[in-house]
Amino acid sequence: MGEGATPMPDQLLTRIDELEAQTDEIRKELADLRELVAILEPRTTPAAAPRQAPPRPPAAVGLPPLREKPATSSRFRQTVEPAPLDFGDAIPRIAGRLGCGVRRDVTTIDLLGPKALAWAGGIVTVLGVVFFFVLAVDRGWIGPGMRVTFGGLASAAVLCAGLWLRRRYGETYSSLAAAGAGIAGGYATLLAATALYDLVPKPVALVIAGLIASAGVAVSLAWSAQIVAGIGLIGATVVPALVAFDGGLTRTGTAFVAVVLAATGIVGVRMRWRRLLVVGAIASLPQIAALIADTDGYPWAVVVLAAVFWLLYAGIGVAEQLARDADTVDSLPAMFLLGSAGFLVYSAALLFGDRAGGDLQGTAFLVAAAVYAAGAIAIRRELGMLLGALALGAVAVGLAQILSGASLTYAWAAEAAVLAWAAQRFARVRFQLAALAYLVLAVGHALLYEASPDHLFQATRHPAGGVPTIAACALALLVVAFSVRGLEDARDDELRGLLRPLGHAMRGLRRNEPVVRGVAFTVSAVLAVYAASLVALGVYQHSVDGVHHAFDLAHVSLTSGWAVLGLVALVISLLRRADVARRVSRRGRRVLRGHRASPRARRADPAQSAGRPGARRHAPPLGGRWNDDRVRIDLGRRCRARRRARARTDRRFRATANAPARLRNDSVGRRPGSRGRR
Repeated sequence: MGEGATPMPDQLLTRIDELEAQTDEIRKELADLRELVAILEPRTTPAAAPRQAPPRPPAAVGLPPLREKPATSSRFRQTVEPAPLDFGDAIPRIAGRLGCGVRRDVTTIDLLGPKALAWAGGIVTVLGVVFFFVLAVDRGWIGPGMRVTFGGLASAAVLCAGLWLRRRYGETYSSLAAAGAGIAGGYATLLAATALYDLVPKPVALVIAGLIASAGVAVSLAWSAQIVAGIGLIGATVVPALVAFDGGLTRTGTAFVAVVLAATGIVGVRMRWRRLLVVGAIASLPQIAALIADTDGYPWAVVVLAAVFWLLYAGIGVAEQLARDADTVDSLPAMFLLGSAGFLVYSAALLFGDRAGGDLQGTAFLVAAAVYAAGAIAIRRELGMLLGALALGAVAVGLAQILSGASLTYAWAAEAAVLAWAAQRFARVRFQLAALAYLVLAVGHALLYEASPDHLFQATRHPAGGVPTIAACALALLVVAFSVRGLEDARDDELRGLLRPLGHAMRGLRRNEPVVRGVAFTVSAVLAVYAASLVALGVYQHSVDGVHHAFDLAHVSLTSGWAVLGLVALVISLLRRADVARRVSRRGRRVLRGHRASPRARRADPAQSAGRPGARRHAPPLGGRWNDDRVRIDLGRRCRARRRARARTDRRFRATANAPARLRNDSVGRRPGSRGRR
């Protein structure tokens, strides 16, 4: 009896744990059933009334279950599994998810049960190990060696206790929490020994940190326990921030955070624990951001740490999207990728700034663009397009930082031409969209900084300095205009979710191919005329004495040339029936009229603009569809009036010409139409 009394308490405890676990599962299933009943009750109740009204024949007794089952399943699917929403509904979707994740039947068992107590115990254990080092340093109780020894022994004891509890009693909350606390405590001990006391060399400490992270990953994956990952990995991520209260943030501690973040990404992506990924990113981002903000200059250790964190954030986003195996980009991977781009801008601006003329910052953006482009080439579908968009944006910013003046315009125009050629070669509208974006940047930079329109209307000594940039933009526009042809059969994938606005823009380009081509040709011609005008001004300034005298002579020639070009454009538009050229010629004639009439003359003679009989006070603005329709109506009225006047003139002429014959016929007594002889 004495020998058999020992295993009885263990068996009872094991049985009690099993019953407790089964009770917890039953309680969760009941809560889920209540939620399903609450969702389906308002829809199934009104639908049941019409089924009882019509009488059913006895031969069709077995049919109602077949009819009711698809109806119930279809309603259930529409409610529980909605269609993927657009990116514009991200906020309502997140709010809905947060609302669905809140348990409405929270009781004291949830707050004071074994799971809650296990979480509390694990967190308190980790905090105890951390604050043990802090208090020991402040009070001077024991030496650094003894502190690290006690911390390591405590962490190892807690981890071994968790492993023993798991092996002895199965999966319990206490065993999971103990294992997680042991992992986090080991990180805290290693960080204190390295960053605070310099007892362990940094290379050796990084190797040991990798081993601890591997142990945490192995335990989390083997047990499939989110508690171990939550307490162990997230706790280890927060430990450097807690130790920073004593000695501040260190590069070694931030390097430990990078190692733990990599382990968190592996576990979260493998087990599909999205909350773990989000919490890991939130816990790690402030630490690296604070370290970058507190750094003077650009030490390469901090630069390498920033690059590692950027790669980790982007890699977690790509891995999470590939693990989903879906065509559309989900909100979480998109958040990580866009967050990596924002972190790139933040770190490059603070670390490099305007040092070396912005070359270092531009180089960082170009390197990041190369990484994004490599991912876009290796990965297809929407994820590749998002990476490609980030690469193009990084290239634009990098070139803007490295180059300046005309070189930047040349680079952007060349990129636009290459992308337009790629769109024609590979039949991809997305390349054409990127080419148009680069064209807008190139033309805007040229007109704002290199060849401002003020050079055309103000007397300057060198007005033709920015002509090469305008010519480069005009040439790139010609390439785009010729490459647009044939893109209506492009093989672009349908974009949804986050990239849906780009899908609308691509469909608009595909539908309006003639308009885009005509606008590209027209803008190219306008830029060519603008460049030629600046060249003419430069020639007059070089050959004629006096800046203002040369400017006046040049504008006389330019006005004549613009008038001839407007007439040629109008004739071509009438022959080809091109509305775009016709409208451009009309605008050119109006510009010429405004250019010939000086503002001083218009101010001196106000009767020309107001007070004239028949003049309209509120004239409609020039341009627009309404103005073109009004011109057509006026022309039609004038043509009809001219035809009526011509008809009246013809009738009067005939009456005058036939008057002698009519008088002669009246004198002989015959009618004008009679054939009798005299």
